[in-house]
Amino acid sequence: MKSMWLAGLEAYLCVSIAGARHVGINDYDGDGVSDQAVFDTVSGYWYVQSINGSGILWKDPWGWSTAKPVAGDYDGDGKWDQAVFDTVGGYWYIKSPTGDTILWANQ
Repeated sequence: MKSMWLAGLEAYLCVSIAGARHVGINDYDGDGVSDQAVFDTVSGYWYVQSINGSGILWKDPWGWSTAKPVAGDYDGDGKWDQAVFDTVGGYWYIKSPTGDTILWANQ
């Protein structure tokens, strides 16, 4: 069951940000509990909120209008990473929630 805050966040972002895409409920902070993520397909901003109400990422730029969000645990540390695939150039861009670049412009 979603907390009212998370339901409100998703509704707010999906209504107020044209092109917002729900990325999914995954563990971005490694605490073993799922977190909610939304990607704004227009601006490329990520919004991630933990189930207990803590902000993990808010308006974090990692993407652009032709980037498709493909989050996953790409470095095997137990935390989901921000990943986008550039649908025009065919490149992958991946970084951890702490800001470390995992992959840059790789096909």
